[in-house]
Amino acid sequence: MATVIVLCLVIYAWDCLSTVGIFRFQIHIPVACRLDNEVSNLNEVSNISNFYTKIGLFWLNFSSLELMLRLVLYRRNSGNTQDPQLFRPFIVGEQLTENAVNNYDSFSQVCCKFNSTLKKSEKIDFSRIEKFRNAIAHGRIVGDGNNLTITKFSKSNNKTVRVEFSWIYSEQDLTNLIEELGEVTQRISIMHLGATSSG
Repeated sequence: MATVIVLCLVIYAWDCLSTVGIFRFQIHIPVACRLDNEVSNLNEVSNISNFYTKIGLFWLNFSSLELMLRLVLYRRNSGNTQDPQLFRPFIVGEQLTENAVNNYDSFSQVCCKFNSTLKKSEKIDFSRIEKFRNAIAHGRIVGDGNNLTITKFSKSNNKTVRVEFSWIYSEQDLTNLIEELGEVTQRISIMHLGATSSG
């Protein structure tokens, strides 16, 4: 709970700094960047803050999901039920034996490897989660207080780019996505890591 609160406070702090023009970064609140630099509706700012809080919650839970998938693969590949030491202090430049937790596989590759170990009826569709993750990691996010528009562009080819992803999300859409992510994470935890359901 404390981690979630801290994350939300960090997002809100960046939100405020972006509003007054101190920082400009890729994921910002465009309503605060209008040329007139005026925000007449405080509810609009509050609604956008809610959107970004939910994006933060998605990212926090996404990180947990990816680590969980990697731990499952680590256990299956090594036959070791003991998880690798992740929380000891590492030294920059230290060399480690490559494994499923520390390798350079993309999330897509991790999902494919995980599903390859399952029966057809057990395979999990990660496509919506992966698409949204890629969009917020590499795309552009704009909001008007009621919806968020997330657009991801391709690399340039002869000075042109292609729209790879574009979607308008309501706050409820984000809530549904976070719930889906939570359900998938819980399912994997129970089935493959021996956790018990809290429901």
